[in-house]
Amino acid sequence: MIQQPAQLAISQIDGTGLKVGILVPRYKLQIINTLISNTYEVLVQNGVAAEDIHIICVPAFYELAGVVTRLLAHDTYDAIICFGSASRATLDYSTQDTLPRGFQWVALYNGVPVIFGVPGNEASDYEQSLARIEHATRCAYTAIRMARAVRTDKAS
Repeated sequence: MIQQPAQLAISQIDGTGLKVGILVPRYKLQIINTLISNTYEVLVQNGVAAEDIHIICVPAFYELAGVVTRLLAHDTYDAIICFGSASRATLDYSTQDTLPRGFQWVALYNGVPVIFGVPGNEASDYEQSLARIEHATRCAYTAIRMARAVRTDKAS
């Protein structure tokens, strides 16, 4: 007789009391605005207060890391979500993993999760739109889960 593996219970996602920063570059605004609005909506739907969600714009993709470091030095965030937009110029840079790796070091040093998201390039406009919505949703859920995990770890 074959037994089914036990299903893991996934706890409810609760962003109550969390402060989240969303950091974006000021280019490809149609893409960035879709990411911001969907991330914001998911955060609010999961308990993060609207006044505790801060959207910060930087001139370009390459300024994200420096601004994240300054934000963590001067403000108290439970998580920061950084969005970029894949283009030929940034794709080569991001595929080298330097920026995501840098964000992970900043997160480790400061004890604050930094979620880095660059949605891929899909074939059609419709696929791109769906992928961006899904990507923003995943980033928001990851920010809440990681912030909760860090808070739990700091409390123990």
